[in-house]
Amino acid sequence: MRSIGYKSIHIEEGIPFDIRLGVIPNINGRVVEEPSSKNIVKGLYCSGWVKHGPVGVIVTTMNEAFATAENIVEDMKKNDFSTCNNMDVTSILTQRGVNYVSFSDYENIDIEELFRGKQQNKPREKIISTAEMLVVAHTKKT
Repeated sequence: MRSIGYKSIHIEEGIPFDIRLGVIPNINGRVVEEPSSKNIVKGLYCSGWVKHGPVGVIVTTMNEAFATAENIVEDMKKNDFSTCNNMDVTSILTQRGVNYVSFSDYENIDIEELFRGKQQNKPREKIISTAEMLVVAHTKKT
């Protein structure tokens, strides 16, 4: 059985981060100013291992992501984004030279993993090389 894990690292100035634990301090996915704080940073959320550390299984992380998304929707309904600005994330990532994966890129990976699994009579064959995963992600399907 293979497992791909990591400890999150701080990548953006101005976003609170607990270096010791490798997580963004938060209350149910809503980012707070510091680990012991209850002061929510409006319009800033986290999910996955950066939310709680490298624990659980995929379904645990997925369910916690749904919970964070519910909080985002709740805050949107209350128009509680006073400190949030509208920004084009893809432009920022491109300017910084980040090789990001869009949702359609992810779908390319998903299709390839399902295909590889089918060849081996398995539900999926996980691509474990990040470099290979990025090649698959960015390959245009015709």
